[in-house]
Parts: sequence; structure tokens; C-alpha cells
Amino acid sequence: MVGGGAATLSFARQSDLIVVVSARRCRAVIAALRLRTLPIPLALDPVTLNLARHHRYDTDMAHTWLRGKIRAALRAIARSPDDPRCVPDHTERDAWHA
Repeated sequence: MVGGGAATLSFARQSDLIVVVSARRCRAVIAALRLRTLPIPLALDPVTLNLARHHRYDTDMAHTWLRGKIRAALRAIARSPDDPRCVPDHTERDAWHA
């Protein structure tokens, strides 16, 4: 196991191995290391990301603000917030499919 995108790419650069990382998240490191990227050659199901919290934080303004910031950061990493594939799961307010 390697501990993150940059470390994984650095490791791959020094070997003959193939790695799978988020191209969006690791774009700068991929360019800096002059690596070649290819699409994954198989269909992958969407990943569901869930934010969990205790219900006592439902009315906590600071916690609400933090959840919003986390959602925005995850959307930015996953894809554009305008992408129709990134939709809320209406069964849980903080569940998003990315």
C-alpha cells in the first residue's frame, strides 16, 4: 500500500507498475512527473459518498457550514457541481452520488 496519490504516482514513475488514481485530483503531479494517463478499460459503478453526523448537530450553524464546505470540496474533486450525475440522494440529506 502507498499512502496517497502523489506517493503512488512517484512510486509508479520509478517502476514498471500501473496505478489507478484520480486524474482530476492528481493532475498537477501527473504533469510534473510526465506520466501518461489512460482511461480504466472497464465500466465502474458510481461511488456513493456519505457524510455522517449525530442529529444533535442538525441545528448547529458551524457544523452546517462545515458540512457545506465538505460537500463543495467533494463536488469539486469528483466533477462539476452542475453535472447531472452528481445528485442528492433524497433519503438522507447528506448523501451524494458521485
